[in-house]
Amino acid sequence: LDKWAAKVKLETERHLYRASSPRWAKYYRNSEAYLRATFLLQVLQEDLGVKYDMSAVGNFDFNDSRVAFLHGMIPAKRKLIDQTPGGTCTSMPVMYVAVGRRLGYPLKLVTTNSHIFARWDGADHPNPAWRERFNIEGSGRGFSSYDDDHYKSWPLKTTDYEVRFNRYLISLTPQEELAQFLAARGHCASDNRQLSRAARCYENAYRCDPTRPCYQAWFTKAARRCG
Repeated sequence: LDKWAAKVKLETERHLYRASSPRWAKYYRNSEAYLRATFLLQVLQEDLGVKYDMSAVGNFDFNDSRVAFLHGMIPAKRKLIDQTPGGTCTSMPVMYVAVGRRLGYPLKLVTTNSHIFARWDGADHPNPAWRERFNIEGSGRGFSSYDDDHYKSWPLKTTDYEVRFNRYLISLTPQEELAQFLAARGHCASDNRQLSRAARCYENAYRCDPTRPCYQAWFTKAARRCG
């Protein structure tokens, strides 16, 4: 990840002039922050080979932990990235945030109904050029940026009540991020029929973030199934 961050930094700094160039500025919304986010995804995908795991399309489960965590996109020793299965919407945003934070970017993770995305959330950043807020969608190929309302209808229809009740579309704190990772670990254990392990993971997710009702519900279900 450190090496990948260095590659992203090199390519971004080399093309930073585009944020104010008459030829390119409109494409990058006249924004240095938007350009940096664009190059973050572009370099990781096009230059370094980070990709979506196409086998997960329409058949998503957590039997293989590589769908949930970064090692699905990172090659093992003496292996090429083409030999990795790739990531999903559970892991690709985490990859972008992990690399971007190594460059000092004010990136957050955000949840919606059955989906995770990243957000540039720099309202209070010391660098005035980075004081922006926009969503980063990169689960798949390329980079897109949608407003929050987009995620009320995609990938699943979600009501305003569900958004409030489940605390969707809110930038996660570090502790809330940890809860998400613990829950993903619980899903892996559950799909591999390790129900006691799953229950403990969900319990710890709830301890980290008791504001989200899903953790308590998943814990209760796993605990009942394992007795």
